[in-house]
Amino acid sequence: MTWAVAEAAGNDGVGWVNAVAGLTTVLVGFFATFWLDKFDKRILLLLFDAAAAAVCLAAVAVLVFAPKSDVVLIAVGIAVATSAVASLYSPTSRALIPAVVPAEGLERFNSAYAGFGEVSRAAGPALGALLLAVGGPDAFALSLTVNGVSFVVSLLLTLPLPPAPPRHVGEGEQKKHALFLGFRFIAGHPVLRGEVLSALSINFFLTSTTFILLNRMAETSAEAYVFGLANLFEALGAVAAALTAAFVAGRLRRIRANQLMAPIAVALLVCLAAGIWATIISLTVLAVLVTIYNIVLFSRLQREIPMDKMGRVIAVVTTGSAALMPLGNLVFANLSTVIPTNTLIWITSAALIATGVVAGFLTKTK
Repeated sequence: MTWAVAEAAGNDGVGWVNAVAGLTTVLVGFFATFWLDKFDKRILLLLFDAAAAAVCLAAVAVLVFAPKSDVVLIAVGIAVATSAVASLYSPTSRALIPAVVPAEGLERFNSAYAGFGEVSRAAGPALGALLLAVGGPDAFALSLTVNGVSFVVSLLLTLPLPPAPPRHVGEGEQKKHALFLGFRFIAGHPVLRGEVLSALSINFFLTSTTFILLNRMAETSAEAYVFGLANLFEALGAVAAALTAAFVAGRLRRIRANQLMAPIAVALLVCLAAGIWATIISLTVLAVLVTIYNIVLFSRLQREIPMDKMGRVIAVVTTGSAALMPLGNLVFANLSTVIPTNTLIWITSAALIATGVVAGFLTKTK
């Protein structure tokens, strides 16, 4: 889709489509924090898949039968629909997990969840390149067909799951806590407030690694393919971390997510070494640690949050992360052009350690 939009409207068109997608993710995710637990989560997942499949396949029909249609307008519609589904699907699926997985198996299951996600992230660009190669001018329609079919497959795989009906609370209690329930729960929890603060800081500060890599490539006159190579190594590191975590799930249960902040900050300092490979190695180690971090974090969330609040509280975390990542990209894109690369590395590392200290202070009471 990015290729099709760039061909039709240039980089400005790509920027607008991505901006609309990001805004949709944040807005829909924010409003989900008010209502997500009021419905059967299995039914919601089926509806999300059905809606996304319908939009993708409808767009294919438009491209085939009305080939002169506005590609950018179609892309905006796809971006809005799939971003809305993505912002709702993640917290809903994660909130359903404790209903079907025993508490002692959460770390192992979340390891598999992360592993499949990272494999798809690594395979996605390769599949996109294949579709562009074989599809030519029809690659956009072909990619939307593949996406639509994938949502149908997801729907069929979701059908056997047991229902997860909402748990109702008293009317007075519901009115008292309906507004910003997820935010209040996190702020009042002696462990989760520190864990979530750490998660949000990671999603904000580690956006700097993209610009650290780009600066190092420019400084070392590295070829363009090195950027893709670094992303591949990151994805492989994340997959390896997810597989390893599945075998040591019991030990992960004793770790607090914010305890990984210092190792993450230290791993980033490897980028200070000269040469592009030091940066690639550092980013790979960061991918390993962040993957383990997310497994520990979501397992704790699923264990600590009551089922009647699960979806809304997790939606706060996923939406907050989605909002902070583009903000981090904006901040560090500008910083990376006005300060030396090593200074940017020191600032990011120090900020991560400082956040870890604050998070540790917030969680010391339990």
